[in-house]
Amino acid sequence: MECKVKDLIEKLEETPKDFERHVNNIKTQYKNHRECIDEDEIALHIDFSGNNSCKQHEEIQLLHFGG
Repeated sequence: MECKVKDLIEKLEETPKDFERHVNNIKTQYKNHRECIDEDEIALHIDFSGNNSCKQHEEIQLLHFGG
């Protein structure tokens, strides 16, 4: 991969900001999750990043990534 030094520096400067935003989002989500439920309740966290497809958590990696 080739790029100009200026472009590389700009990209490296953006990365910590994106990571900081990501960490802040995670902290906020955990805080809100803890405040949302009582002791006698249960909460389901559903991740739709897999394009709404059901997969077994024990399946082998090759199957998980469509191999």
